Amino acid sequence: QEYVAEWNKFFKDTNLAKMKIGEIKPITLIRFFREITKKREYTHKRISNARSVLNGIMSYAIEEEIISHN
Repeated sequence: QEYVAEWNKFFKDTNLAKMKIGEIKPITLIRFFREITKKREYTHKRISNARSVLNGIMSYAIEEEIISHN
């Protein structure tokens, strides 16, 4: 349930969420996280949780052979 809350807070209804996983490049993620952290309104723990959610999705995509590496 915690991960669902993080997904809804950071990713739901964003351009990143609308992209196909294979289209996401490192610069896409760098820009995304720079944007959400620029106002410094979230704790390090909260951003780390958001990264964990995204990492889990990418790991699943590797297992399903949608992408070759994370």
